[in-house]
Amino acid sequence: MLKYFEITKDSEWAKKFFTAKLAYTITPGELRKVLDEIPDDIQVVDVRKFEDFSKGHIPAAINIPYDQLEVYIGELPKNKVIIVYGYNIVCHLGAKGALFLAENNIPVMELCGGFEEWQNKDFEVISTPN
Repeated sequence: MLKYFEITKDSEWAKKFFTAKLAYTITPGELRKVLDEIPDDIQVVDVRKFEDFSKGHIPAAINIPYDQLEVYIGELPKNKVIIVYGYNIVCHLGAKGALFLAENNIPVMELCGGFEEWQNKDFEVISTPN
């Protein structure tokens, strides 16, 4: 068990990690404010399955399921920050999607807690009729 915590002794690495985490994540409240104040500066991308997106999503979001990001990456705006989200805090789809976009030189952030946390804040959710 002690070996597991060895990395926590490196406070310089921890500072870099948490600085980066704060720079490249956005909370639901912060996203709500950005959507109200400067919506043209961002594009929200839901990387969940289409079936789940159609049941409910953040109003400004477009749906590009994670396994389709490579196909549709060229359709994302180059002059906006892409805000990516998945299902919830334990879902890695948002982080994996954000990493893929960053690897392709696209400005990106991840929504903390994903769609579930957005819902928990009682922010507006819309559905898409089939």
